Amino acid sequence: PYNKNRYRIGGPPLNTEDYAFVIMDWRGKHGSQHAAEPYPRYGVDGAIAVEWIAEQEWCNERIGTYGGSALAQIQWLTAKEQPEHLACVVPINHALITHYQKYYHGGVKRLEYVETLAGFPWIPYLIHRFPYQGRFWQFIEQSTNYTENIAVPALVITGWWDMTPDESIVTFNELREESADSVRDKHKMLIGPWTHSSVGLLHQGDYTYPAAAGEAGRAAVRFFSHYLRGIGEDNEPAVRYFELGPDSFTTAEEWPPEDIEQFELYLTADGLSLEQDGSGIDIFSYDPRNPVLTDGGRVFSHFLRPGPRDLNRLNFRPDVLRYETLPLDN
Repeated sequence: PYNKNRYRIGGPPLNTEDYAFVIMDWRGKHGSQHAAEPYPRYGVDGAIAVEWIAEQEWCNERIGTYGGSALAQIQWLTAKEQPEHLACVVPINHALITHYQKYYHGGVKRLEYVETLAGFPWIPYLIHRFPYQGRFWQFIEQSTNYTENIAVPALVITGWWDMTPDESIVTFNELREESADSVRDKHKMLIGPWTHSSVGLLHQGDYTYPAAAGEAGRAAVRFFSHYLRGIGEDNEPAVRYFELGPDSFTTAEEWPPEDIEQFELYLTADGLSLEQDGSGIDIFSYDPRNPVLTDGGRVFSHFLRPGPRDLNRLNFRPDVLRYETLPLDN
């Protein structure tokens, strides 16, 4: 839906000459406007495209798909149709199932996200119309849950500052439990220090992450090399995730990693503490005419900058409370 001609300027999305790329506009969009239908079945179109590619003389009859956001959604829909020559998929920053939590995180409306979807008016309308996790959202979740129809290996890629990395993690775990038996142990997940629109780039928000720059593309090429060209063994760990403290990738065979220990930090008069002392009350005055601007984080908006940001710039405000810890050992 993003206009395939954009890729003529930047070239193929992966820096390699080992593959032929086919990029097509969705039915009813851009170069495919003439083929518009009232209720297009994008997954069926994707499956037809896969089989057409397989018939070309330059194709070895093994086809993989790649892309982020809406280009990840279309991969799930295409894989659902199980075209014969689809060998693997690399969906980036888009869950398979549409959950209530995607738009109402913890029950609170993601206003910046919903307003950004205004280009598709019926989506914000339905989100506003059904603010509670009732029958409507049960229907949406059930109708978008076709995990058992996924019969090819998937490399699920997301970033800590995507607007819904938790949804991608849920997708990975559900694939490992509910997809076709033949591929359940072949799915992989890569989590980097990335925002929704800057996966693999060096700069994220106010910071740079050299150890993660380009890693999404390299991981995709390794995945394709095995499943499309028969190169190398499938011996990579199931999960690779970027730790922000040591600034490096760590591996695990499941998510969450089995050796993870969770703990809670409490707000106290002395700052953040591992012990809850229940002492004191902190108060600030909030003026809705002068709100604290959302600065960074897991936002998706035309107006707000996502990612890790230096929030010291907010310290001058009288309506901001700040708590600190002693240096943490790990």
